[in-house]
Amino acid sequence: PYLDKYVIKTYLLDDKGDSYGFTRTEGINFSKAILLKANTTFFENIYSVPMIENGYHKYYTVIPMSSSNYKGEIILEYTKKKHSSPTVYSSLFKSKNDSSQKVKNYDYGIYQNGMFTHQLGNYKFPLTRAEVCPDINFQGECIQWNQHFYLTKMQDGRMLMVVSSAYSNYAIFANIAFIFILGLLFFGSVFFIMTRLRPIENFSLTNKIQLYVGLAFLVPTAIVSVLILSQLTSSYRAEINRSHQKRAVNIAQNFKQDLALFLNNNTNKYQLIQKIIEIANLSRSDINLYGAKGQMLASSSEDIFDQNILSKKIHPMAYEHIIDGRGQTKIIEETLAGVKFKTVYVAVYGDQINQLMGIIALPFFDSKNHVNDQQIEVFNNFMVFFTSIFILTLLVGNFGMKGIIKPIKMIAERMRRTQFLSEEIAPLTYKEKDEIGMLVFEYNQMLAKLDQSKNELAKIQKETAWRELAQQVAHEIKNPLTPMKLKIQQMQRAMNDSEANYEVLNSLLGQIDNLSSIADSFSSFAQWPAPHNEVFDFSKLVRETSSLYASDDLQIHLDITEDVMVYADVDLMRQILNNLIINAVQSHVEKPGYVEVCLEVKAHKLLLSIEDKGQGISDMNTADIFKSYFTTKENGTGIGLAFAKKGIEQSGGNIWFETKKGVGTTFFITMPRA
Repeated sequence: PYLDKYVIKTYLLDDKGDSYGFTRTEGINFSKAILLKANTTFFENIYSVPMIENGYHKYYTVIPMSSSNYKGEIILEYTKKKHSSPTVYSSLFKSKNDSSQKVKNYDYGIYQNGMFTHQLGNYKFPLTRAEVCPDINFQGECIQWNQHFYLTKMQDGRMLMVVSSAYSNYAIFANIAFIFILGLLFFGSVFFIMTRLRPIENFSLTNKIQLYVGLAFLVPTAIVSVLILSQLTSSYRAEINRSHQKRAVNIAQNFKQDLALFLNNNTNKYQLIQKIIEIANLSRSDINLYGAKGQMLASSSEDIFDQNILSKKIHPMAYEHIIDGRGQTKIIEETLAGVKFKTVYVAVYGDQINQLMGIIALPFFDSKNHVNDQQIEVFNNFMVFFTSIFILTLLVGNFGMKGIIKPIKMIAERMRRTQFLSEEIAPLTYKEKDEIGMLVFEYNQMLAKLDQSKNELAKIQKETAWRELAQQVAHEIKNPLTPMKLKIQQMQRAMNDSEANYEVLNSLLGQIDNLSSIADSFSSFAQWPAPHNEVFDFSKLVRETSSLYASDDLQIHLDITEDVMVYADVDLMRQILNNLIINAVQSHVEKPGYVEVCLEVKAHKLLLSIEDKGQGISDMNTADIFKSYFTTKENGTGIGLAFAKKGIEQSGGNIWFETKKGVGTTFFITMPRA
């Protein structure tokens, strides 16, 4: 991979030093006079010629050839490429242990006999060695002109000078700010742990104000900094994409004529590849050329395709966008051998409309190092800004808090001394008309009304207890509201004068009366509703109640062998049926649910069974299922089944259930016939 940094040319010379063979055919000439300027190196038959082209060295290898038919030499010429930035494909061949790319922000200069001879980088080195660190003769370092110089003498006597920017005061302050933020995060973590052990309510008001002021500054600043950093990063990446896309379009336009010559058989593939390599060297990137059907035509890095590391077919997304969709450009993110990169594909069209000649592809890196440098710079600025403002906020806030806390401490001391149960309660005195003054005023008003409120306290407690009971009653009242509303809406949309609709309306009105009855019954404070027994058609009530719950999510199978009359409270029975069917519906996890309601007559009693296909009741809960306030539901009150048991038993009947875990539950009701 090291030789990839050089352009290699081969010359074949005869015994007279003239070009011979393929070099003469291709018009490549070489003069051995160049070697007269060459210097020897540490390697045999390898010579260097300094500063021949644009300040770059050239190296030559001379290989003698001798046979019975031919005598001559093979000359290998190595010219370092004019760019050192790695391309995408060259990075795939680099060893994972190669750390040469990890060195950043360093420039190199070489001095021979005290005079500047060669450099790598953009720094403008002085022409004489004595201008920089004159006291160092062998090895050392110094800071001069706000730059950090490191010098060492090489084996051949030349002096190597490495230069980088000196550590600025701003960078030192950024490091201090970073340590400060780390300490802040550490103590913040300790504080968070302390709040778990000791609730924040136990902290003093001063500590709370300091905490909230710090958070009020820290949280918005951190959010804004993250947003700015993210926006700058995305904008920079977008600009990189636009830059590479523009360069690819320019290359495609300039290559259009060469591609046309190749497609018209005016040039061969070798010439096409050489042209691709020439453009790739000038543009400092890899270039791939695909045909109009997506097949590989040429590449500046043929090895990576010959070794089957990359497919010779165009990327499917580029094929779809450019070839099928007639698009112009497409940027695609790709990953190969753990290396992430992007490739911009540009269509090359001919003179005729929609005449696709080929597709140019330029892989490129996302300039991650530059993005990281930008992120580090923004992060350093954020740390310096945050630390400066945070310290300033603490100083100003601490001064301001003293003026706020002082009157509050005075009020707290007065309130501590106040005996609320004493005969005389002294009001507080505060002359300022600010928020604290409002607090003192309201406190004095409260003291004045406190004595009047003592007699009302017991009454309020009783009312509070009633409200808690009313919340439990609301559970039973709210259950039928949803099906009732749905049925009312259906009837409003399909209202006519038929008798069927009239009966449904009556059943819904019965539900409303039932709700009113339950609310009136619970006004007697936690007593069960007093029954109002009458003879009614129980089978009709079962049909009406079951029909309210039938929907797309619930299938109810109703099986009534014959009509049966009972003597009981119709509203109470309706509520009991509602509770049992709702419990059956809620036992289903998957939709649609299935509930089977069966009513049959046995001797002088009726038998009603309500069977669901839910999860069943666990053995540990079967003994408590009819107890008041026992429930397995997250939002249940435990009243429904207890209410049902008491109501059935008051009517002379009995209720029980059978269940099997994972199969379902069946509730049975027996009642005497009227």
